[in-house]
Amino acid sequence: MVDIEQLQNDRDALRLLLEEHQILKETIENSPLQFCVYDRQDNLVAWNDTYERTHPEAFAAFRSKPKGSRLSYGELVRYQLAKTLPPEKLDEAVAARVLAQRESHGEPVDREYDSIGWLRVIKYPMPSGAIAGMGIDINELKRRECELEEARSVAEAAEKSKSEFLANMSHEIRTPMNGVMGMAELLASTELDAKQRMFTDVIVKSGASLLTIINDILDFSKIDAGLMHLDPEPFALAEAIEDVATLVSTRAAEKDVELIVRVDPALPEMVVGDVGRIRQVLTNLVGNAVKFTDQGHVYVDVNGEIVDDGIGGRVAALNVSVEDTGIGIAPYKLAKAFDKFSQVDSSATRKHEGTGLGLAIASSLIDLMGGEIGAESEEGVGSTFWFKVRLPVHGAAERKKRVPVDVTGANVVIIDDNKVNRAILGEQMRAWRFESADCQSGEEGLALLRAAHAAGVGVDAVILDFQMPGMSGEEVLREIRNDPALSGLAVIMLTSVDYAKSHPSVADLVLQAVLTKPTRSSLLLETIVDVISQRRSNGEMVAMDAIEALRGKAGDLASPVAMSPMAETARSDQSAETVEPLDILVAEDNEVNRMVLHQILSDTGYSFEIVENGKLAVEKYLARSPKIILMDVSMPEMDGHEATYAIRQLEAENGGHVPIIAVTAHAMKDDRQNCIDAGMDDYLSKPVSPARVLEKVQHWIDGTRALLRA
Repeated sequence: MVDIEQLQNDRDALRLLLEEHQILKETIENSPLQFCVYDRQDNLVAWNDTYERTHPEAFAAFRSKPKGSRLSYGELVRYQLAKTLPPEKLDEAVAARVLAQRESHGEPVDREYDSIGWLRVIKYPMPSGAIAGMGIDINELKRRECELEEARSVAEAAEKSKSEFLANMSHEIRTPMNGVMGMAELLASTELDAKQRMFTDVIVKSGASLLTIINDILDFSKIDAGLMHLDPEPFALAEAIEDVATLVSTRAAEKDVELIVRVDPALPEMVVGDVGRIRQVLTNLVGNAVKFTDQGHVYVDVNGEIVDDGIGGRVAALNVSVEDTGIGIAPYKLAKAFDKFSQVDSSATRKHEGTGLGLAIASSLIDLMGGEIGAESEEGVGSTFWFKVRLPVHGAAERKKRVPVDVTGANVVIIDDNKVNRAILGEQMRAWRFESADCQSGEEGLALLRAAHAAGVGVDAVILDFQMPGMSGEEVLREIRNDPALSGLAVIMLTSVDYAKSHPSVADLVLQAVLTKPTRSSLLLETIVDVISQRRSNGEMVAMDAIEALRGKAGDLASPVAMSPMAETARSDQSAETVEPLDILVAEDNEVNRMVLHQILSDTGYSFEIVENGKLAVEKYLARSPKIILMDVSMPEMDGHEATYAIRQLEAENGGHVPIIAVTAHAMKDDRQNCIDAGMDDYLSKPVSPARVLEKVQHWIDGTRALLRA
């Protein structure tokens, strides 16, 4: 018997199946997506019109075959590849594509077809062993990718042009600036009357201000163009901070503003960071503080802690603050202090100059370091600008001062009217394991010293501030030297440069040392150790000439420079016993710069010769075997890089190594590295100061002497 109900159910199921099949077929055939199915033998069993339009040659050949024929994937691919491959490579390529299809697991592959352009093809295996594939039109995506790539190329070309423009601008500006500032500084070192001295000082200071503005603009341009990069390296933390203080100290002394520096003795001695950029940020903050402070002090404080970095290293989390007792900043101006072109004093009658870029640059640099920067201020009271950075610790995690055992426990008396100074000096004494007592006035200090003598307590050294209200440091020192009970005390005087020069009467007083404030901690420790060691070993004090000590290295360039007629070669009249004649070769194409370098070197006692290009420099190197070469970079005929390379090649053949110092107006970050890569040993950026040139020359000549002795 036939089950009518079952038959009806089967017919309904078949009808539904056919409907679903028809829907699926229509969906596939009308889909804008490419669709295909290949069986286990790689024969095409299902496809839509979009797929057929993708391979017109293969389907044209397939349609001409007898009914019941199959189109294999290998045949289809052969038609496609035959358009681009030579016959001898076709079989191998077809086999590779067939194998790739069998191993497909849904990985998208982008392919370009002559007929329809770009498709993103996705193929995946089915449980039956067949391979199903889909293709998505990505022509619009590819068009946008091309447009993006073109835009990227245009942007990169623009950035390259901007970078080259900045480098050229830096070079073109610094070259004449070198002549202006170099000659002005040399002129300032000659015998001038008061009026001429005033004019020269204005030129020097205006040139320095212009150079600061130029550097700010170039730095801002680099930051704006995304070309500013950090160059981290190990550096001495306290030394870097004190370098900034030394740089700004003269300006502070001119205004009679006390510049105070404290670096927490517990901080590590060496950290890793871009020391040049850290100095730049701090110089800006300290310079601003001095600029806007007419009385009182500027206090630089560096503290923090050492923490684990999570990967086995140590990091110094530093807090650097610059506090001043200046004019202060209104709240609405403070909120914009770090904006570009923002001025604290933007009134028409403002007396403080500046581009308004310094704080914006400082903020950008701290951002690059991953730190933060901020400020607090109260009008009429003062301001505190601060920044926080985390720098990896280099070497030992704790800062250690090597103090000889035979001077530890020494008794030191501090006499200073400034409370902050006393606190810092006391902290340093404790860190160096000295016993100390501090006094806030000359009268109190004398009373303490006399009481100590009466009690039989020995005082090993007295640290005495020079400028104090009431009884000055000079008066305290006279009392000490005139008192038989105290006259044998060792006294170290701390003083500002300008104040000390205005009081030459200290010349007749016995001093063991005179140090300029803010005093470098390493120099202070070294001085105290030397003074105490001499006292304990000899039982005597070795007095020093106070005025000469005040002058220090500043007097090295104080003598007038002989403005003799220019010549291509020159030799000092000094005897060989005074300064050993050494041959310095200079390569410089700019006439003004040649004059500047001639005047700088003319009184050094070294023989020197100046040539106009790199080609002549190589020739003179062969003829005269100079001990050191100052090499400009941009020169005609043969530039400094090419000349250096030629000299290094000659040295490779003949032996030896002459120090070559680049003296160039190119001041971008890569320029220094390019000079080093070219084989140069050191780098001076124009405009160069006489002191900086002589420092470099002396450094490398001393190094050459040491090698010769070895």
